[in-house]
Amino acid sequence: MTRRQEFARFISHVIRDERAGYAVSISDLYAAVEREHSELVDDEVETSTGALRWKHEFRWELETLVVRGDIKRRKDLGRGIYSA
Repeated sequence: MTRRQEFARFISHVIRDERAGYAVSISDLYAAVEREHSELVDDEVETSTGALRWKHEFRWELETLVVRGDIKRRKDLGRGIYSA
């Protein structure tokens, strides 16, 4: 399984199972990955954006889940907030 696939599975797990009914901020999701799956985190910097590569891949998978309708972006609660 690729790192991006792991991220997608983890995002769904955190938002749906562990925090069912609650909105989760992207910073909470980042912290959960760092805490629970440190093997997926690295300090490689994306040359085109200057962002950490793992966070870029994580946000890509999060956006994919939003587009598919698996996760909701909660603009009513502020920027960077998601729920099931």
